[in-house]
Amino acid sequence: MPPADSEKRYPRRVTLDLTDEQYDRLRTAAFEARTPMSGILRGLVDLSGSKKKLMGQAIEAAQNEDGDAPAPKKAKKSKKKY
Repeated sequence: MPPADSEKRYPRRVTLDLTDEQYDRLRTAAFEARTPMSGILRGLVDLSGSKKKLMGQAIEAAQNEDGDAPAPKKAKKSKKKY
């Protein structure tokens, strides 16, 4: 008898729609790393939890109509006088 949902290692399921290009990139990365695509996605979610900037970039990309990640912002130069 299979374990109940509450006993599964990953009890939450998410349906994700990807473009062909996104799917191919994820599939290629998983193949090259010899790891499941789901493991890569879980790793990205975990990483985004510790990297607030990464989560912000992901949110911006999700809000963009074309879904492309925004270009990284240039660091401001310090105007401190020594």
